[in-house]
Amino acid sequence: MKDTFLLTDFVTEQIFSIVRWIFLVVSCIVFCYPPIASIVNFELHTFNYLLIFGFAYMSITQVALWLAPGKETLFNLLMKTGILFDYIALMWLLCLTGGVVSPLFPIAYLLIMHSTIYWKILGATVSCTVMVISYTILFWISLPLSNLSIVMFLLNVTFLIVIGFLGALIVNRERNHQKLQYIYKDLVVRDYLTGLYNHRHFQESLKNSLSDTNKKEMSVVLADIDNFKMINDQHGHVVGDKVLMKIGEILQNTIPPSLGRSFRYG
Repeated sequence: MKDTFLLTDFVTEQIFSIVRWIFLVVSCIVFCYPPIASIVNFELHTFNYLLIFGFAYMSITQVALWLAPGKETLFNLLMKTGILFDYIALMWLLCLTGGVVSPLFPIAYLLIMHSTIYWKILGATVSCTVMVISYTILFWISLPLSNLSIVMFLLNVTFLIVIGFLGALIVNRERNHQKLQYIYKDLVVRDYLTGLYNHRHFQESLKNSLSDTNKKEMSVVLADIDNFKMINDQHGHVVGDKVLMKIGEILQNTIPPSLGRSFRYG
């Protein structure tokens, strides 16, 4: 179940990576395409540095995403640095696009959603607090401001807290619901004692593998435990169960999900 859930997180991170590339292209158009740039009139003095920083980070991230499947440590590092990059890029863009009255402020909601996906309510609380503090600092630096700008600041902070936490609760609820679905599905296909996939799932997997025309090779290893009846007879079934559990643990730790799966056949 953990591997399946990590796979879902991996797909989520791929989606956020695609969104970042879209924002990069849109930013280039808004800042550099003359007909649009002349209308919005955003600051350009550090945009090139932001563009280089963003392109370099996102290229490295894309390569890391290709290498991440099956490598939990790399994926966790990628996830955390991704949220940090989003925060830096957002604050940089806010400074270039009007500060407190920047039209890009709603991107902050995506930052909170991203944090919530991985750290639940704690992620929402921390990211929302950091954004409110950063936005408030930006407000004080920008003083004096017009009354309209002050009202926009207050509304943005209010919406950030309300919508941010409301969205975080929805994401967290859906996340928990999805996790429960994986748990129930996992209970159906796993042997309760060893943690290995059960006989029924073996038959289904074998059938799917044989019907997959793209697979050229497949290996099946059927192994038995020598003298296992003697262990049950001499030491009891409780000890025998512990032996099965340990063997199941060894098999799960030895065989990577990317190379194969272990089943309890008998």
